[in-house]
Amino acid sequence: MDLQTKKRGNVDFRSSPTGMLCLQWCDKKPITMLSMVHSSGSVIDTSQRGVVRTKPKVVVDYNIGMKGVDLSDQQAQSYPTVWKSIRWYKKVLFYLLDMAVINAFCVHKALGGKLTLLDFRSVLNRGMMQEYTRERK
Repeated sequence: MDLQTKKRGNVDFRSSPTGMLCLQWCDKKPITMLSMVHSSGSVIDTSQRGVVRTKPKVVVDYNIGMKGVDLSDQQAQSYPTVWKSIRWYKKVLFYLLDMAVINAFCVHKALGGKLTLLDFRSVLNRGMMQEYTRERK
């Protein structure tokens, strides 16, 4: 892509006729973002610790509203189920299962649940064991 940002604070963007925005903003290093919600590279003045800085609206909206994206990855790393020695397709399966559990935990929290992630996983595991195991005769 031909986006050019060299100095801190520079913004360069391209927009397609279909509404896709590709924006590159240079903070400490270049940050590239794609958005179908935003239509231009408009900037907003923000203040952190008394210092006023200009940031693209895309970056500000991401920092305010999209924390769930990064949060689910961080929560998935809390209790990893992937081992180094298993095949790649099993790693993908376990990653997808982890994401399903994290999404279920987020729904639990949104509905007013009070369990921690570890307790939620324990309750989920016990429930699945009861549902899908048979008694030995």
